[in-house]
Amino acid sequence: MEKALAESDQSSVFVIEDICSDGVAHRMWQQLVESEKVSVSYDLYYCGIAFFDTDRHKTNYVVNF
Repeated sequence: MEKALAESDQSSVFVIEDICSDGVAHRMWQQLVESEKVSVSYDLYYCGIAFFDTDRHKTNYVVNF
């Protein structure tokens, strides 16, 4: 994950599947949400979407549907 974060820029978008599991995907998602490089993230339960546009305020949305 560290290498992917190092290669990301303001136009990067990461989509991580299976973020509610107890496995690697869940840990990757937690690292993304906590990263200073991620500005906006959406937790959709089955997957997560992280945007790296640092011109926006850091926000983590949990979407219920």
